[in-house]
Amino acid sequence: MIFQNKKHAAKNKFTRLIIMVLFAASIVIVTFIDSLNTIADGYGKHVLIGLLAVIYIVYNIIRNAKKLYFIYFADINGKLLFRFYHIRMFAKNCRAIEIPQHEFYSYEIKKNGFVKYLYLKQLKSNKPVAFPPISVNSLNDSELFAITSSLDKFKSV
Repeated sequence: MIFQNKKHAAKNKFTRLIIMVLFAASIVIVTFIDSLNTIADGYGKHVLIGLLAVIYIVYNIIRNAKKLYFIYFADINGKLLFRFYHIRMFAKNCRAIEIPQHEFYSYEIKKNGFVKYLYLKQLKSNKPVAFPPISVNSLNDSELFAITSSLDKFKSV
């Protein structure tokens, strides 16, 4: 099985780009509206621009706190392969986890705050070794079920 949430990642990047363009356009529009200068002793434009900036910053903080990832999963050629990177505008940090199917030990899904994590474990020298968690917030329930049902086939616990 090969799975990737490429459409969700592209949609998410496009939404973020649209919001950034709308933010920039609204700043330009507010700058050219002269009637806002009469509000609050000439500080009307500045207050509105500051409010728009705060809303945009809060949106980006919440979005980054959700830890949305592009996820590629494959269970072919005797290996379990996970490739993932944070969906953000700049500075992609691509990571990959590759586990031979006969060494796959178990997995678990835990929720920490409002972020769901997938923890993978591999057998090394007959001891389970845990990998760093993968955020699976960008997956819906059916996508997560598809991955976990595939992992269940190889689980040795």
